[in-house]
Amino acid sequence: MPDLANMTWVKGETSLRTAEPDDADALLGYLNHPEVAADRQFGQRVPFPLSRSEVTDRLSEKSDTRRLFVIESDGVVVGHAEIGWWWDALAPGAGLTIDPSQRRRGHGRRAAAMTLDHLFEQTPAHVVTTEIGDWNLAGIAFAEAIGFSRAGAFRRAVKRQGQWQDVAAFDLLRREWEVDRAAR
Repeated sequence: MPDLANMTWVKGETSLRTAEPDDADALLGYLNHPEVAADRQFGQRVPFPLSRSEVTDRLSEKSDTRRLFVIESDGVVVGHAEIGWWWDALAPGAGLTIDPSQRRRGHGRRAAAMTLDHLFEQTPAHVVTTEIGDWNLAGIAFAEAIGFSRAGAFRRAVKRQGQWQDVAAFDLLRREWEVDRAAR
């Protein structure tokens, strides 16, 4: 897989760069926001609220199969993106979280475009996948708006507020990305 250490991508006013432990406070500022917490699909497996040390530990992890990127606009952290190759370099997973105070400003769309462009231009990826809780209607609408299609679901995969919930699986094939890219 590509070396993702110390990478930076820029699209318009939005940039993605490899996350560092010093980014913990900026991420913690929105990770514990009620809107973000409600969208998370970790259920009871992850303590809430997250502590600074938990976020710093995650940012300190170095992995050949997963990377976290900070999304910035004019030097301000507005969210993060994650790329992972859990089992196959041809089918990486990707995820995106935008600070609720920074949503609806195009940061997510630009960050998603940079992430997908990188995966399809610089890696052998044939498909990119993502998972979104069925309760996260805005996340599902966003995934579909940027070209992802529902590919299935993990039924009763997460217990939220005492109720079992499904997690939807989405994917975007290289050929679909190529058609979209040509249209841009």
